[in-house]
Amino acid sequence: DVGGIQCNGCMHMTIEDCDIGPQNVNIPVLGRYVHGRSVLGRLRYMVDEYGDDEIRFANREESTTIKAVADTLVEQLDMIFYHVTQGIQFSDDDEQWIAAKDTFLNPTGWLDGGSAYGILLN
Repeated sequence: DVGGIQCNGCMHMTIEDCDIGPQNVNIPVLGRYVHGRSVLGRLRYMVDEYGDDEIRFANREESTTIKAVADTLVEQLDMIFYHVTQGIQFSDDDEQWIAAKDTFLNPTGWLDGGSAYGILLN
């Protein structure tokens, strides 16, 4: 998902004398944060239809419900949102906060695989 120049289905095109960049070096979240936000609509449907159904992930001892998974995702995404946009701090021993920052915060500030395009032509 990263490209200086990407062209899908383009024909007879010319790009000349082109500089791509510089890239932002202060990106507070990883690409998976956007992926988490984008899946919320489908997850709402899953909760409405199957929310109380139990599921168990591979290599985990305990089962959970679809609603619990959705609630956890929303809580962690919201924690990251409020931390980044409003500077809200959470307790360093809060299990949800630990999981949220490990999953979604970008420790380097550099772009990761799902967050950059220079020129995209479809």
